Amino acid sequence: MNMIRLRYIIKSGSLVLRISERKERYYKNVMHMLVGKPDLKYWDATRERFTYRDTSYVENNNILEQFKNIYRNLRIEFPQLTVRQTASFYNRHGIISMNGTTRDR
Repeated sequence: MNMIRLRYIIKSGSLVLRISERKERYYKNVMHMLVGKPDLKYWDATRERFTYRDTSYVENNNILEQFKNIYRNLRIEFPQLTVRQTASFYNRHGIISMNGTTRDR
C-alpha cells in the first residue's frame, strides 16, 4: 500500500487538504465546502480542527472529517492508486469511479 498522507493545512490564506507521498503533493481547497465564513485564526493545526471559538466549528469539523474520509476509504478500496490518481479521483459532484462514471457521495 502506498504511504499517502492526508493533512489539512493553511496554504495561501485558504484551508486545503494536502494529499502527499514523499515529495509529491496535491492540494484540495475546502473553503467552499465550509459553513459561514470560518476564521482561520481559530484553526488548530495540530488537531486539524477548528476550535470552539469559531461560530460553526461543529458543522465545519464534521464536513472536514467526512471529506477526509472520502480519501481514506479510497486508499482502502483502491490501494494501487498513485498519489496523483488519488488526488484526481474526487470532483465536486461525487466520486469518479474506476470506469469513469460518477457516483454520489
